[in-house]
Amino acid sequence: MLRHSLRITLLLLMTVLLVFTHRLSASTPAELKGFVDSKILQIVLPDWFVDVSIAPDMQEYLANAKAAGKKGLIVNYETNGCSYCQLFIDTTLQESDIVATIQQNYDMLGFEMFRDDEMVDFEGNTVPVKDFVKSQGVQYTPTSIFYDLSGNRLFKAAGYYDPGRFRMALDYVLGGHSNKVSFRDWSLAQQTVSRQPAKLAGDPMFEKPPHLLARNAFPADRPLMVLFERGDCAACEEWHRDVFSDARIRGIAGEFSIVQLDMNDAASKLVKPDGKPSTPAAWAEELQLSYAPSIVLFDEHGNMRQLIDFPVLHNRFERSMTYMTEQAYARGYTYQRWTREKTAERLQKEATQQQAN
Repeated sequence: MLRHSLRITLLLLMTVLLVFTHRLSASTPAELKGFVDSKILQIVLPDWFVDVSIAPDMQEYLANAKAAGKKGLIVNYETNGCSYCQLFIDTTLQESDIVATIQQNYDMLGFEMFRDDEMVDFEGNTVPVKDFVKSQGVQYTPTSIFYDLSGNRLFKAAGYYDPGRFRMALDYVLGGHSNKVSFRDWSLAQQTVSRQPAKLAGDPMFEKPPHLLARNAFPADRPLMVLFERGDCAACEEWHRDVFSDARIRGIAGEFSIVQLDMNDAASKLVKPDGKPSTPAAWAEELQLSYAPSIVLFDEHGNMRQLIDFPVLHNRFERSMTYMTEQAYARGYTYQRWTREKTAERLQKEATQQQAN
């Protein structure tokens, strides 16, 4: 009953939120300038998306795509209140060449990941929409998944993809590479980034090597944050300057053991949280990290709880850390479910304050 009440409150109060913002500096890439990642938004899908508002049927959508000569479907999984979801729509899906490529090759549709009503999945089973979303391995919003005409998953773009990165995802799938090589390896081969280790921007909060991170036999006394970066990475420098330097962020980060690794470093030895030996480069490849900086969060027992392989600013980073420090996972919460309830609580509190005034 409480969750239902919170959900209703969230939907009713989207437009009355007072926004507390953190903006990136002028050196940030254009698509993120002025972006407010703490803003709660009612998601508005493009009018060229397939309408899935009534009795969604994935078999029907595949049949329609095939009849239209398309190569498959792209499903964008989002949730109301998700600022990064609306950012993806307002930036990436506003680029005329991207829209033209999608419309020529795919039918695209969007699902609210917590929808309670039923749908028909790819196998013809009737299931709640939220269960179908879970079965597709969606952990963060937005996530865009490419499917072929048989309903096979070809590629999952988890998190916010800016126009340049989403163009690469389209090229990767349309070029038939998804069954031959990982997106990480393919995308790195298309870029003119150095693959050599380089000096990283350090921080007094980071632990010094050697990095013996094993937690499988004996639990640690705090969660672990691993930052995978590159020395030639402007986005890494900006993240340190504009996000990690924030006093509130650093206060919460102080509850973690923090390790910074060069994802190009194939020489330095380390021990992973599962007790196995590796190098930073081999570990980054194992995790299939394609974005820098990537942030991976582990609990005290060495279980990976979050893999953030996409841009993350103040609000989402703060919530990702708080999800760990509150051990919400131990109470059965996924990150997305937990942050949705936190958002509803925030809206309800602000509505109460407004009524009192």
